[in-house]
Amino acid sequence: MIKIDKGIPIPRHIKGPKPKYPFAQMSIGDSFFAAASANTLSSSSYQHAKRHGGKFSMRATVEDGVTGCRVWRIE
Repeated sequence: MIKIDKGIPIPRHIKGPKPKYPFAQMSIGDSFFAAASANTLSSSSYQHAKRHGGKFSMRATVEDGVTGCRVWRIE
């Protein structure tokens, strides 16, 4: 016979892989540097903003000899 349990909460559904970039943890004015192409970061920030809100700005830069982009949350 199968036991019936009561009061067990449903676990949060986690869909897809873990995010590669920390858009969800960012507050307005926060930024991060990633050694990734501008196209990759632009696409990722657009998708996050479309699904969860917010607005991001990015600039190509070289930090510690590594070429990449810095992304800021502006709204």
